[in-house]
Amino acid sequence: MKKLIAIICLSCIFSTFVMPVKGFADKIVVIDPGHGGKFAGTCGYSGRETGYCEKDANLDVAIKLQNILMENGFEVKLTRHSDKEFGEFLRDEEGKNEDGDFHNRMKLANEFVMENNEQAVFISIHHNASATNPFIRGIETYYYDGVNHYKSAYPHDPLQLVYLQENKRLAETVQQYLVDELKLPNRKVHNDQSFYVIRNAQMPSILVELGYMINRNEEKLIKTAEYQERAAAAIAEAIETYFDVFEVYNSTNHKLATFLNEEDALTYANQSKSAVIVFDKYQQKVIYDQREKELKHYTQPY
Repeated sequence: MKKLIAIICLSCIFSTFVMPVKGFADKIVVIDPGHGGKFAGTCGYSGRETGYCEKDANLDVAIKLQNILMENGFEVKLTRHSDKEFGEFLRDEEGKNEDGDFHNRMKLANEFVMENNEQAVFISIHHNASATNPFIRGIETYYYDGVNHYKSAYPHDPLQLVYLQENKRLAETVQQYLVDELKLPNRKVHNDQSFYVIRNAQMPSILVELGYMINRNEEKLIKTAEYQERAAAAIAEAIETYFDVFEVYNSTNHKLATFLNEEDALTYANQSKSAVIVFDKYQQKVIYDQREKELKHYTQPY
């Protein structure tokens, strides 16, 4: 079987399909515990006294999420396993990030999924803050929409443009599972921020904010192992749901459609005027293939 190769066409952005190598294990989840080392993130209501800041909560949730996903058969990669930064600075004096923390973090994340980008997702774990409202609460999720929110001062990785629709689907799925499980206010899904990590991921990507550490009561929850386990379980279940779809590709490997159930995908394929395949993304296998028929049709001698 061939590895999956993501192909970009600057004039027409699309997803491509090539059979994965190892079946189920090919589904890769890259978990990014935000911040780390000298970049603490928010220290919330009490972190400056207790020493427990956002970077710590991010890592605690990330490790719990890793454990759940690995038990469910996913290949999981963490950008960090300890309290560390990826560079001496976030951006240089000119605002660039080359060899900075963000740049090195995403270089590692993208290396994890090289040649298997289509079967991977990037989840950046964060907790929120507010400079003006200590009572603010809730969960929110961000995804990158390069079409409507591209900013020249914050360029994206060109390959990220392949995954704009998948970014949105992943964000909406994760947000709903988190809100349902954690019972915190739904601050919804947003695509109006050009966060470095999600605009430079070479795979579908989101950034989740798992509550406000500036809020005294919410911070208490965030610090508990129970809350962290529930947040991790919700994200894991959402990732399972994200992969539990059926994708239809044509003979040139252009993705035509994505369906939530097999019956609809097969109906679409059978009604197609051209040869298509149906790919079970969860099981990582082709369940319907008309391409060989098309090849025989065009090569059959008179």
